Amino acid sequence: MGGELMAEHRTSPSDMARCDNCGNTWTEEELDPIHDYWGRVDPGGVVPLGQCPNVDCRALCYPSYGYVYDLEQRHTTLRDILTRFLQWEQAMGGWEAPVWDEARRALGMGGDDLDDEDTPEG
Repeated sequence: MGGELMAEHRTSPSDMARCDNCGNTWTEEELDPIHDYWGRVDPGGVVPLGQCPNVDCRALCYPSYGYVYDLEQRHTTLRDILTRFLQWEQAMGGWEAPVWDEARRALGMGGDDLDDEDTPEG
């Protein structure tokens, strides 16, 4: 039973390393040793945990700090929700309101090109 708990603990996002190239995440135990360490790591920089075990990659892997992982997941979720709202808005024939312009800007879809007369305030 203890081994199962340890395996579960090792796979938590805060204990993972993320490849700087391919983006895959690995446990520290899965990483390969870093070849040519001093030629690849800058003094004063973030210390990598190891080298990507993917034979087609072999880039350095860095800690995937849990809070960063959590923020990335929340950001992805919010982008998905905003995208679906905008798709719904288009399917419904449009609905102009300041909140939709903010959503478009947040997704990099513009919104600044709308005329003031197209919004309820205009």
